[in-house]
Formats: sequence, C-alpha cells, structure tokens
Amino acid sequence: MKDLLMKISVLVTSILAIVGLSYTLVHADSNGKKYTAYDAANYRKVVDSSGNVDALWALCLQSNHQSPSYSTTKDNYTKIINATDEQILNYSDSKSADVKKLKRILYYKATHPDINYAVTQNEYYYQQGKTREYDTTYQRDFQKEQKAALRSAAEDASKDALINDLMEVDIYVSVRSNIQNLITVRVKEKPKEKDVIFSKVNLGGKEIAGAKIQIKQGDRVIAEWTSEEGKSHTLKLAEGEYVFHEESAPEGYLAVTDITFTVDKDGKVTVKSANGNTVKSEGNKLIVTDQAKPTPEKPKEKDVIFSKVNLGGKEIAGAKIQIKQGDRVIAEWTSEEGKSHTLKLAEGEYVFHEESAPEGYLAVTDITFTVDKDGKVTVKSANGNTVKSEGNKLIVTDQAKPTPENQKNQENQDKNLNFLILAKKHLTQQ
Repeated sequence: MKDLLMKISVLVTSILAIVGLSYTLVHADSNGKKYTAYDAANYRKVVDSSGNVDALWALCLQSNHQSPSYSTTKDNYTKIINATDEQILNYSDSKSADVKKLKRILYYKATHPDINYAVTQNEYYYQQGKTREYDTTYQRDFQKEQKAALRSAAEDASKDALINDLMEVDIYVSVRSNIQNLITVRVKEKPKEKDVIFSKVNLGGKEIAGAKIQIKQGDRVIAEWTSEEGKSHTLKLAEGEYVFHEESAPEGYLAVTDITFTVDKDGKVTVKSANGNTVKSEGNKLIVTDQAKPTPEKPKEKDVIFSKVNLGGKEIAGAKIQIKQGDRVIAEWTSEEGKSHTLKLAEGEYVFHEESAPEGYLAVTDITFTVDKDGKVTVKSANGNTVKSEGNKLIVTDQAKPTPENQKNQENQDKNLNFLILAKKHLTQQ
C-alpha cells in the first residue's frame, strides 16, 4: 500500500509539473504584488492574491528555515523578477556556491518535468554546499537514476549559453525571517531559426574562394567557414543581431571591416552598419563585396642614354656593358661604333658595369649613378674613371691600353722632362 501511494504521489507530481511548464514560459509583471506559497503534494506551489498559479513549483533556498505551508505563508511573499546571480546567492544557504551549477539544476528541472521534486530539492541543497546532509542515499532505482542525472547536469557547462539566453530566475522572498525563500524559473521558447545566405563576391559579382569568415553574436563565434569559388554559404540563424567578420581575405583582396546585420523572425536580413564596406541585403541574403588590393603604381621610366667613347670623344664598338640595380642585371648590350645606347629607366640608383672592354682599351671599374624622376643622370661614384653626365646622358671614356712603343715613348718623354727640370734647377742655382 505504501509503495502504491508513493507511485501515485510521483505520478501526480509529474502530471502537475507537465501542466506547469506552460507557466514557466510566461513573464508575469508582478511588482508590488503579494504571493502565497504552500506545500502541495510534496512540492512548493506559489499563487497570487487572487488564487492564480504564479509558479507550479519552486525550490526552497535555505535548508535551515521552516518550509512554507498555506496557513503560515498566506500573502507573505514578494517577488524578485529575473533575479541576478548575485541575488540568487544572497538569498541562498551559501554566498559562495557555484551559481552556474545552481542554474543548471533549475534548468534541468524546468526541462524535465517528470523529475521527482524531493530528489531535485536535495540536489539543489547539495550544490549549495550542503554536501554531507543532502548527498542522499536512495533505495529506489528511479531516485538513484534521477540523482545521477541531476549531478551530471550540474557539471555540464555545454548548455550555459542556452541557459543564459532562455532562462529567467524568479525569487519569492518571505517577509518572515524564519520561513524559506523560494526560487523558480521561466524558460522562454527558443526562437525559430531561418536560412540565411552569405555571398562573398568580387567587384564583378562572382563568388570568390579563400575568404575566412566568422559570424559572431556578442562575444561568441557561432559559425565560421572559408568561402568557395562559385558557392554561397547558408546558415540557420534565429532572430537577432549579428556581426559578419572576415578573419582574412583571399589573395589579392582587402579584408572587409566588421559588418553588423540583423535577422528578423522571417529570416529577412537588414544591414545595420556597413562600416564603410560594399554590402547589401536581398531578402534572406547578405552580399559582401571584397575590393581588390591596389597595385602599387609602377614608377614612370625615362629615356637614359649611354655613350661609350674614346679619349677623342668618338663612340667605340665592342664594349660589353651591363646596367645593374642591386644584385640584378636589368640590361646588357655591346657598344657599336658611332652609336649611343638608350634604355628606359625608372627613378633610382644603378651601376654601370663593363664586363669587357674593346680591343686596345682598358675596362672601367664600376660606376654608380642615379636617375631622378625626370630622367636626369647624376654620377654618384666615378670610382677613378673618366665619366660625366649631361642631362639624361652618361658618357664613359675608355682609356687606351698602353703599347710597348707607347711605353718607350713615354719613358723617353719622362727622361727629357727630368733633364729639363734638372737643367732649370742648375741655372737657378748659378
């Protein structure tokens, strides 16, 4: 008989809890009202002064206070609507309890209406820190299973974001200090998600590959992907405000700055802040255009003339010449008799390098010169050579190689010069 009564009690509790779930979805504006709480079939029920049910179930917050009954708590409760974490702890047994675990227990109770009230109440006390008194050992299998499920739910952080989004906590505060304060929750219906299409295109309107994209809501990244050529990307999003964030742009494109957009209950997209980007919405589609990276303007090149001459100023043939910039050879040619050579060069510093000189001439050492934006040539380092610039022209003179005959003539000239110097010195002394 006792077992039968226990089963009937559990069944009644379950049926009433299922009926009561609808009440947890309603936000009652109850400021200034008084409430009555009492023990109804082993769970705490709260009604307003008109007798309307305000909470089908509520857990007690203080294990060392008296439980409410109809006769002792009529119109002796006020209500804190949508209580903060700080308020939850302030009215609890322990100010240092893990409020996240407490809220997980409440959410589990709200979403599992068949859970036994007494098992839930004991676990709530346990999570407040009453570990010794309320780590209850149960005899029945269903109680053991429910205790394990509640213990597991208290440790499960995966639903915290959902709990914070959908659940609101109400606290019933007793005006009598020796009577329990009560806590219950309302779980809002989860917004329905709609398909939202994201299109990442170039200026020509073609879907481009390689953009690393994130969709954020507040501080949370709720989706991320890399764009593919010729393909848009579809997400299911609930009504709300979001941010389109481009982590990195495809090669050759500039990344867009963050774009804020909203999705309504029908999935319609509206751009709230383009943030200087090219972006538009079409129904449930967000189209974001990447701008091509600007290519640096190529410096304008000017004609520069190179003249390879002998001591007589005539263009000579056979000099193998290179023009270098840094380690790169940017031009090379062999000089021709009677002809100069013209190159187009941008502003910068260059080296005139003679790989080999014409027959009978000495090769010059490297000559450093600059060209300005107008093509004007300036010799920076002649390096011991005979060289000059005239406007946009560089004139390099090759010295003739000394021959044995020339060398002998030079020696005779040197001897004659020395003789004249000595003779002049002798006459001066007389």
